[in-house]
Amino acid sequence: TDNVAIGNYALHENNPGADDEGIDNTAIGHNSLYSNTIGAYNAGCGYMAGYLNQTGSSNVNVGYAAGYSNTASFQTFAGMGAGFYTTTGIYNCFVGYNAGYKNNTGKENSYTGLRSGYSNITGDYNSSSGAWALHATTTSNNTALGYKAGYTNTTGSSNTYVGSTADANAVNYSNSAAIGYGAITSASNKYVVGNTAVTFIGGQVGWTTISDGRFKVNVTENVVGLDFIARLRPVTYTMDAQGLDAFLTQNIQPQLDSSGNAIAVTPKDYTSAENMVHSGFIAQEVEQASMLSSFTSSIVSTPSNVDDTYGLNYSEIVVPLVKAVQELDSIVKAQAVIIQSLQDVNNQRTAPVNNEGNGNNQKTTGAIDVTLSSKTIVLNQNSPNPFKESTVITYSIPENSINVKIIFTDSRGNVLKEVAISQFGDGQLNVYAQDLSTGIYTYTLVANGVTIDSKKMVCNK
Repeated sequence: TDNVAIGNYALHENNPGADDEGIDNTAIGHNSLYSNTIGAYNAGCGYMAGYLNQTGSSNVNVGYAAGYSNTASFQTFAGMGAGFYTTTGIYNCFVGYNAGYKNNTGKENSYTGLRSGYSNITGDYNSSSGAWALHATTTSNNTALGYKAGYTNTTGSSNTYVGSTADANAVNYSNSAAIGYGAITSASNKYVVGNTAVTFIGGQVGWTTISDGRFKVNVTENVVGLDFIARLRPVTYTMDAQGLDAFLTQNIQPQLDSSGNAIAVTPKDYTSAENMVHSGFIAQEVEQASMLSSFTSSIVSTPSNVDDTYGLNYSEIVVPLVKAVQELDSIVKAQAVIIQSLQDVNNQRTAPVNNEGNGNNQKTTGAIDVTLSSKTIVLNQNSPNPFKESTVITYSIPENSINVKIIFTDSRGNVLKEVAISQFGDGQLNVYAQDLSTGIYTYTLVANGVTIDSKKMVCNK
């Protein structure tokens, strides 16, 4: 049956039978594979390695009591007490002193390093490499690489920790990540790169945000521009990097020695980080500006919990900046219209009067020829102009006019409203701007199907 047993009670209960039962096992050490009956292709090396396995096959147990409780198949346990309590969990690989020690039914986990994955009982699909990595984790889909990586996490799932002491500052975050030596994530769904002493994070190209119209819904043009931007306070500042690190790590328990004393760790050098002068904004002030201008956005990241920090998404500030420039452009164009109108009026007032050509070849100073008609349609300039809340348009319509209306359009030529004028003589329209944004608008008087006159009005909010 090609079994090898070396040591007192090694393969003691083995009972080879038909259909490849109890064959090709290797047991080396006192009580190694002691309980195996029909399990095949197993290897046990060490005192009580794979002790309780009876029917499980294709297991490797190397080390004192490695895989002691295992009864399933396709497991690899190497190291003293590695996978000690694993029973029915399958496809696990634990390498290192007490690696995966408490795992019971958890499956497809991989732990490498001293006490790596030590506390997991039922969690699945975890991977850790490094002493004490994922030491307290009891849930699933976590990945840790480095000494004490993910050490604090307990009930959080789907997390990633890469780097020595990369960790979370609470036990229950999910879908978070800490990348780099001493990097600390402080909330669920939060990815952190680097510790507080880092002074540069970059690459050859810029970070690209996914922006695909096929997957954007509820799209509205309600971005606040000048009102928001004007409330911001640009500042320069330096960071208290050591204070920030102390805040982020206040809940992380230190590793203790055999006497119960905290093991000293090499302190970080915060000198460069604390000497760096930054320019930017204060997140709390930007939050206040957003509220005062009724602007809802993701520019400000507010704390998700008492151990989390404020943050700013500086790249998104470009959106209200663009809106502000557009509003300023409308104001500049509106001012140009007003200036031109004033210039025209001034030119009319200062134009010279030519009286040459009368019968006596005499010049009469100040003589002006005026022809009046009561049958002329008149459309006057709105007043005030520019306006903020309301303005008035006056007009005069003679009695022989038919199908008279005033049409309002925006700067793109889109018709905003048509107002039918049914009364003759002098009249006025009261125009209210509660639904208008800052910009230049045109109103046109049409009669008998003919455009009589058009004028521009400026809304300046």
